[in-house]
Amino acid sequence: MSEVQIKIILDAAHIAETAQYCQSFAAMGLSIDSSFPEIGVIFGAGDPALLVQMNAMDGVAEAVVEGQLHGL
Repeated sequence: MSEVQIKIILDAAHIAETAQYCQSFAAMGLSIDSSFPEIGVIFGAGDPALLVQMNAMDGVAEAVVEGQLHGL
Protein backbone atom coordinates (compact mmCIF):
# COMPACT_ATOMS: atom_id res chain seq x y z
CA MET A 1 0.00 0.00 0.00
CA SER A 2 1.25 3.51 -0.67
CA GLU A 3 2.42 5.81 2.08
CA VAL A 4 0.30 8.63 3.46
CA GLN A 5 1.18 11.66 5.57
CA ILE A 6 0.34 10.97 9.22
CA LYS A 7 -0.14 13.33 12.16
CA ILE A 8 0.11 11.98 15.71
CA ILE A 9 -1.04 14.00 18.72
CA LEU A 10 0.06 12.84 22.15
CA ASP A 11 -2.11 13.36 25.20
CA ALA A 12 -1.05 16.00 27.73
CA ALA A 13 0.38 13.45 30.16
CA HIS A 14 2.85 12.12 27.55
CA ILE A 15 4.07 15.30 25.82
CA ALA A 16 7.42 15.11 27.67
CA GLU A 17 8.00 11.70 26.03
CA THR A 18 7.69 12.92 22.43
CA ALA A 19 11.24 11.80 21.53
CA GLN A 20 10.57 8.28 22.80
CA TYR A 21 7.35 8.09 20.80
CA CYS A 22 9.26 9.19 17.69
CA GLN A 23 11.67 6.30 18.22
CA SER A 24 8.79 3.85 18.69
CA PHE A 25 6.98 5.07 15.58
CA ALA A 26 10.18 4.90 13.51
CA ALA A 27 10.67 1.30 14.65
CA MET A 28 7.11 0.58 13.46
CA GLY A 29 8.00 1.89 10.00
CA LEU A 30 6.98 5.56 10.17
CA SER A 31 9.37 7.95 8.45
CA ILE A 32 9.48 10.91 10.85
CA ASP A 33 9.27 14.25 9.01
CA SER A 34 9.11 16.55 12.04
CA SER A 35 8.17 16.62 15.69
CA PHE A 36 7.15 19.38 18.05
CA PRO A 37 7.96 18.17 21.58
CA GLU A 38 6.66 21.35 23.18
CA ILE A 39 3.12 20.43 22.08
CA GLY A 40 3.42 16.65 21.56
CA VAL A 41 2.77 16.54 17.82
CA ILE A 42 4.61 14.31 15.35
CA PHE A 43 4.39 14.31 11.56
CA GLY A 44 5.57 11.49 9.33
CA ALA A 45 4.87 9.25 6.39
CA GLY A 46 3.95 5.59 6.45
CA ASP A 47 1.52 2.83 5.67
CA PRO A 48 -2.02 3.85 6.69
CA ALA A 49 -2.33 0.48 8.46
CA LEU A 50 -0.04 1.94 11.16
CA LEU A 51 -2.90 4.18 12.29
CA VAL A 52 -4.67 1.30 14.04
CA GLN A 53 -1.56 0.43 16.07
CA MET A 54 -0.79 4.06 16.85
CA ASN A 55 -4.30 4.86 18.03
CA ALA A 56 -4.22 1.83 20.35
CA MET A 57 -1.04 3.05 22.08
CA ASP A 58 -1.24 4.52 25.57
CA GLY A 59 -0.41 8.21 25.35
CA VAL A 60 -1.65 8.75 21.80
CA ALA A 61 -4.64 11.09 21.76
CA GLU A 62 -5.08 10.77 18.00
CA ALA A 63 -3.25 9.47 14.94
CA VAL A 64 -4.81 10.51 11.62
CA VAL A 65 -4.03 10.95 7.96
CA GLU A 66 -2.78 14.55 7.72
CA GLY A 67 -5.42 16.89 6.33
CA GLN A 68 -8.42 15.01 7.70
CA LEU A 69 -10.66 16.84 10.15
CA HIS A 70 -11.97 14.94 13.16
CA GLY A 71 -14.30 15.79 15.98
CA LEU A 72 -16.60 18.03 13.96
